[in-house]
Amino acid sequence: MSGFRNPPPGFGIVPFFWWVGDPLTKERLGWILEQVEGMGVTGYQIHYAHTDQGGLSYGLSMPGEPLLVKGES
Repeated sequence: MSGFRNPPPGFGIVPFFWWVGDPLTKERLGWILEQVEGMGVTGYQIHYAHTDQGGLSYGLSMPGEPLLVKGES
Protein backbone atom coordinates (compact mmCIF):
# COMPACT_ATOMS: atom_id res chain seq x y z
CA MET A 1 0.00 0.00 0.00
CA SER A 2 2.90 2.40 0.63
CA GLY A 3 3.64 2.39 -3.14
CA PHE A 4 0.35 4.20 -3.71
CA ARG A 5 1.12 6.86 -1.12
CA ASN A 6 4.74 7.37 -2.21
CA PRO A 7 5.11 6.10 -5.78
CA PRO A 8 8.63 5.66 -7.14
CA PRO A 9 10.06 8.18 -9.65
CA GLY A 10 8.49 7.88 -13.09
CA PHE A 11 4.96 7.24 -11.84
CA GLY A 12 2.48 10.05 -12.04
CA ILE A 13 -0.22 11.77 -14.07
CA VAL A 14 -0.33 10.73 -17.75
CA PRO A 15 -3.04 12.50 -19.79
CA PHE A 16 -4.57 10.37 -22.53
CA PHE A 17 -5.65 12.21 -25.69
CA TRP A 18 -7.70 10.90 -28.61
CA TRP A 19 -6.66 12.68 -31.80
CA VAL A 20 -9.72 12.83 -34.06
CA GLY A 21 -7.95 13.95 -37.22
CA ASP A 22 -7.99 17.73 -37.01
CA PRO A 23 -4.68 19.44 -37.90
CA LEU A 24 -1.99 18.72 -35.31
CA THR A 25 0.37 21.70 -35.16
CA LYS A 26 3.21 22.83 -32.90
CA GLU A 27 0.96 25.65 -31.70
CA ARG A 28 -1.83 23.26 -30.74
CA LEU A 29 0.54 20.90 -28.97
CA GLY A 30 2.01 23.91 -27.14
CA TRP A 31 -1.48 24.94 -26.02
CA ILE A 32 -2.17 21.43 -24.70
CA LEU A 33 1.09 21.45 -22.75
CA GLU A 34 0.26 24.86 -21.26
CA GLN A 35 -3.07 23.50 -19.96
CA VAL A 36 -1.38 20.90 -17.76
CA GLU A 37 1.67 22.94 -16.77
CA GLY A 38 2.39 22.61 -13.06
CA MET A 39 0.13 19.57 -12.58
CA GLY A 40 2.94 17.06 -12.09
CA VAL A 41 2.43 15.39 -15.48
CA THR A 42 5.10 12.73 -16.08
CA GLY A 43 4.16 11.67 -19.63
CA TYR A 44 1.57 11.92 -22.39
CA GLN A 45 -0.33 9.50 -24.60
CA ILE A 46 -1.83 10.70 -27.87
CA HIS A 47 -3.73 8.10 -29.88
CA TYR A 48 -5.53 8.16 -33.19
CA ALA A 49 -9.28 7.79 -32.88
CA HIS A 50 -10.84 4.82 -34.66
CA THR A 51 -14.05 4.36 -36.60
CA ASP A 52 -16.44 1.49 -35.99
CA GLN A 53 -15.70 0.02 -39.43
CA GLY A 54 -12.96 -2.41 -40.54
CA GLY A 55 -10.07 -3.79 -38.55
CA LEU A 56 -9.90 -7.09 -36.70
CA SER A 57 -10.87 -6.11 -33.16
CA TYR A 58 -11.75 -2.42 -33.57
CA GLY A 59 -12.31 0.05 -36.40
CA LEU A 60 -9.64 1.52 -38.62
CA SER A 61 -7.91 4.78 -37.68
CA MET A 62 -9.70 7.96 -38.69
CA PRO A 63 -7.90 9.99 -41.36
CA GLY A 64 -6.15 13.10 -40.10
CA GLU A 65 -3.55 15.77 -40.72
CA PRO A 66 -0.73 14.89 -40.87
CA LEU A 67 -1.64 11.68 -42.69
CA LEU A 68 -0.87 8.32 -41.18
CA VAL A 69 2.24 6.60 -42.49
CA LYS A 70 1.48 3.30 -44.24
CA GLY A 71 1.73 0.48 -41.73
CA GLU A 72 0.52 2.62 -38.82
CA SER A 73 -3.08 2.42 -37.66
